[in-house]
Amino acid sequence: MTTPLNIDIPTSIAFDEKLKTFNQNTDIRSTIKSLEEGKMILIKEFYSDGLVLLAGLHKHLKRKVNNTTFKEQQNYRGKYRKLSKGIVLEILSQEITAKKAPAIGWLKEFYPKTITSCFLLLKYRD
Repeated sequence: MTTPLNIDIPTSIAFDEKLKTFNQNTDIRSTIKSLEEGKMILIKEFYSDGLVLLAGLHKHLKRKVNNTTFKEQQNYRGKYRKLSKGIVLEILSQEITAKKAPAIGWLKEFYPKTITSCFLLLKYRD
C-alpha cells in the first residue's frame, strides 16, 4: 500500500512588467540594494545572470556580515535566503524564458497545460 505524497508545489507569482531586471551588464551593488529594500529582481536574459547575481550576493554578505561563530553563520544564511528569495524567473508555457536555462520537468507536472500565461517562480527556495 502506498501513501499519497504531500508535495510542496511552489506558488506562482503574477507577472509584473515593472520589475527591475538584471543581466551581467547591470551594476550588482544597486541590484543588491534593491533586494535589501524588498524589491523583486527578474532574471530575463540568461539563466547564468541569476547565478552571477547569487555569487555577487555571497561576496556582498561576506564583506558585510561576520561569519565565524555558529550564530553569525545562522545570521549569514538567513540574510542570504531572505535576499535570494527576491530573485525570480519568468515561466511561459511550462518553460523558463531565460536563455540557456535547464529544462525542468516538474514544471509540466506541477503546472498543468491549461496554464499558458506568464508567471514568475522564485529562483532560490528553502
